[in-house]
Amino acid sequence: MMKVLGFDIGINSIGWAFVENNELKDCGVRLFTKAENPKTKESLALPRRNARSSRVRLRRRRSRLLSLKHIISKEFGLHYGDYIALDGNLPKAYTGKIESIYKLRYEALSQAISKEDLARVILHIAKHRGYMNKNQKTSQDNEKGAILSAIKENSNKIKHYQTAGEYLYKEFFENLRDGTKEFKNIRNKAMKNEKTGNMESTYYNTILASDLEKELKLILEKQQAYHNYSDTFIKEVLEIAFYQRPLKDFSHLVGSCTFYENEKRACKNSYSAWEFIALGKIINSLESIKKDTGEIFSNEIITQILSEVLDKGSLSYTKFRKMINLDEKVKFKGLKYDKESVEKTNLIEFKKLKEFKKALGEHNLERKTLDEIATRITLTKDENRLKKQLEQYALSQNQINALVELDFNDHINLSFKALYEILPLMEKGKRYDEACNELGLKAKTSNQKSEFLPAFCDSIFAQELTNPIVNRAISEYRKVLNRLLKKYGKMHKIHIELARDAGLSKEARNKIEKEQKENKNINDNAEKTCTEFGLKPNAKNILKIKLWREQGEICAYSGKKITIDDLKEDKTLEVDHIYPYSRSYDDSYNNKVLVFVRENQLKLNQTPYEAFGSNQEKWSKIQVLAQKLPYKKKIRILDENFKNKDQIEFISRNLNDTRYATSLIAKYTKEYLEFLPLSDNEDISLRSGEKGSKAHVQTMNGMLTSVLRHAWGFSQKDRNNHLHHALDAIIIAYSTNSIIKAFSDFKKNQEILKAKLYAKKLTSEEYKNQSKFTGFEKYRSKILEKLDSIFVSKPPNKNTKGALHEQTFYSYQDILKEYKTQEGLKRALECGKVRKIGTKYVVNDRMVRLDIFTKDNKFYGIPIYTMDFALGVLPNKVVVGSTDKDKDKKIQKEWETIDETYDFCFSLYKGDLVLIQKKKMQKPEFAYYNGFDISNASISLEKHDNKFENLTENQKLLFPKAKEGNVEVRGIGIQGLKVFKKYMVTPLGEIQEARTEARQNIQPRKKHGLR
Repeated sequence: MMKVLGFDIGINSIGWAFVENNELKDCGVRLFTKAENPKTKESLALPRRNARSSRVRLRRRRSRLLSLKHIISKEFGLHYGDYIALDGNLPKAYTGKIESIYKLRYEALSQAISKEDLARVILHIAKHRGYMNKNQKTSQDNEKGAILSAIKENSNKIKHYQTAGEYLYKEFFENLRDGTKEFKNIRNKAMKNEKTGNMESTYYNTILASDLEKELKLILEKQQAYHNYSDTFIKEVLEIAFYQRPLKDFSHLVGSCTFYENEKRACKNSYSAWEFIALGKIINSLESIKKDTGEIFSNEIITQILSEVLDKGSLSYTKFRKMINLDEKVKFKGLKYDKESVEKTNLIEFKKLKEFKKALGEHNLERKTLDEIATRITLTKDENRLKKQLEQYALSQNQINALVELDFNDHINLSFKALYEILPLMEKGKRYDEACNELGLKAKTSNQKSEFLPAFCDSIFAQELTNPIVNRAISEYRKVLNRLLKKYGKMHKIHIELARDAGLSKEARNKIEKEQKENKNINDNAEKTCTEFGLKPNAKNILKIKLWREQGEICAYSGKKITIDDLKEDKTLEVDHIYPYSRSYDDSYNNKVLVFVRENQLKLNQTPYEAFGSNQEKWSKIQVLAQKLPYKKKIRILDENFKNKDQIEFISRNLNDTRYATSLIAKYTKEYLEFLPLSDNEDISLRSGEKGSKAHVQTMNGMLTSVLRHAWGFSQKDRNNHLHHALDAIIIAYSTNSIIKAFSDFKKNQEILKAKLYAKKLTSEEYKNQSKFTGFEKYRSKILEKLDSIFVSKPPNKNTKGALHEQTFYSYQDILKEYKTQEGLKRALECGKVRKIGTKYVVNDRMVRLDIFTKDNKFYGIPIYTMDFALGVLPNKVVVGSTDKDKDKKIQKEWETIDETYDFCFSLYKGDLVLIQKKKMQKPEFAYYNGFDISNASISLEKHDNKFENLTENQKLLFPKAKEGNVEVRGIGIQGLKVFKKYMVTPLGEIQEARTEARQNIQPRKKHGLR
């Protein structure tokens, strides 16, 4: 008896399957919103963080300006109230006809200006005080790079003028635009990017705050002769105007060491960390070469290589090969040979080490002192504070000035205490795990096994994860897993595959998406070509067409032209594994070429060089043909030193996804979950795939899932609906050691059968019958049946946080243009469609909840926005759709206030499941609620699985404009619905009607200045 769970975990989906005694018992799909902006792939918290940062910045600026207004008013005898804006109106001091501020800044350098004008100059410079970098270290940020570039250019221009103000006045204010009477723009304005079409910030007139501080000081000194104020006043004004808070350090955010809980993690950019990382790569690379060649390397070699890395800051594969005197025929396993001169790339590269060495120059500092300095650079972001810290070391002022400019971030999982113990052993050639075992270092454990998985945030691994996308995926994985454990009990094994884009950067995920789109286009075009040529558009023919085009319609081994007739003739061409599968276990696209059957008969179970290398004329032709193929195929064809791969290594590789996010989920699961015993003498210390392995948690390789899916007769993954996640999970659940071994044996046997066929020891019919990966046919119909019965689960979005309103603030005149009349604006305000803040107007941002009421057998909705939750006031007006006449006049139809004649039904959040029946439908259908349109009191819905092919006639009435990949509907008026009910769906897709509840009140978050 064996109970296995399979999970296919993506960044916004989880496919799951439960297999017991090789029988599929259950499967399903859970969808959720990924924790990022779908367009920009930025964090969902970024807009809130930016808005919060802007609020803080504006509040501090307001505080500085108020302080200045107080001391200016007192010193100059001006009325303080004249400089205060009331309810959005301009301050009295800024009304009427006033001189240009840039002209005043210029004139103040050579002549007297009034106290009122001088006050304006001081406040203007203090408000627009330029780019501040008093305490901040340099950064490699692209945007800051653009700012610094503009600053540098403007600083060079300002050198030809007395002040920055004179430069702006002479270059912009006095100069007219070509052919117009408009002044040139002085303030930076957003401009449209011609490539993306987006509005982007510009920095062409950005000026250093220090240049503006010099200007204000000079103006105050010039005007001192006319207005007789003290030096103390000048000093006070400058201190307030250009005050910048010291930057905080991040020491409180550093996690604990893997081995010593009371020790903080070491910074990544330190000598000990660089040595640790370098030694790991050096030792692992030498171990890999040892497996291939049998060569043993001395500790002296390791020391020499390490010295080279720490001295130069990098080590190329070319240099590494030379230092260990490695034969040119031996390839590096960790290197992708996908381009020419690939070995010129670096095996190890520490850019920050190079910067650190350059900043230090000549020195006699010990390792521990260097680590301390690197730690201070990493944690202390305030330049002045860092300078004081560095003064305690034997450093010159030039060294300190250079060191404070370094930008170090990140930490490794080990503390310096652990590193100082581990490094001496690694220097002697010990692997990291061997060194830890010898020292008796063991990672902390919870010692708390339980029937269910605890929240990840409460686990010992919580501080290891900062990626919000992976965090949300883990949270949803836990929900599904715990539901399954509650329903089916403890498991023997859990198999996990994590999507390859999970945990990657935005740039990496964009690259993957681009590759997927390109591959889809290639496959679609190949399928279309199959139809045009009269070929059945199956996986075999699509692959042939792709290879045919890639090879320029030429056979890869003979160089002969492959005609369309050849493609149509089933026995003329074959897809060949460049490296024989039985010896490489490589079934990837990059190991396949299209050749004539005769060429394949000659090659048999050999590499191209082994088969044809002795025939100089033919081998020369193959070498020329290979140059036109993608690099990964070319190096396989031209490889003269191929070494057979071991089957155990193949199984282990496919049952061990070594990516950090995948291993983290596996560790989290193994650490806390109780499993059923696999055997009486189980050894769970062995890795999956190793001989005698009894691992309860296996991490799968995505390539294997794809191969097995095709081997078992399932077609290309259909990404137009959500059920493919469950199919992958089923494959993952069935992917045991024995299945993978059987599959690799099958592929190996195929080549033996093919050789027998060519030798005419087998008939075509016998070959065909024996060339199928059997043993799975009995499960196929059950799998398809189970897939069709899945109801895709989706959690509702009940988050009440977020922007309270859209960013634009409208004046009364502007908002009146939108609503045409005062009556239209009044109704919009009464409905809560528009809000008034002071003298300005704003439009609601996100609708959080929709409360459904019924009256006289009709349904009505009350929208509740983030603004309502912030205020804590429950709206009481139901939406009444506007007539066409009202819409033409831009008048919102007056919404009705609910009374005792209205009965509350339920509240809907986006993603809630509803049962809907329109008048013409024969029966009600389930759909997920997706939004509400207040203009016509209608809802939008989407089908749970997004599958177009299985729409019933009744469902087509609900989704009349559905198409492949988009089964949604908008504009369903709710008043005339025959059935409108709310249902609950569990993480496993189980459905039950929602309980009847009273209408929930809302609590205010905090007070807001709204009217």
